[in-house]
Amino acid sequence: MSDPVEETRPIAGRGKRLQVLDMSGACLKGARLRRANLAGAILHFANLRASDLRG
Repeated sequence: MSDPVEETRPIAGRGKRLQVLDMSGACLKGARLRRANLAGAILHFANLRASDLRG
C-alpha cells in the first residue's frame, strides 16, 4: 500500500526542481544574451579599429 505514496512524492519534488531550473535557465539565458551583445560590441569595435589601421 505504501508504493503509490512513494511514487507520487518524488514526482512532486521533481516538478518543483524543474520550476527552479526553468527560472535559473531563463536567468542564464539573459546573462548569455547580455554576454553575446557585449562580445558583439567588442568584435565590432575591433573590426572598426582593424579597418582604420588597414585604411
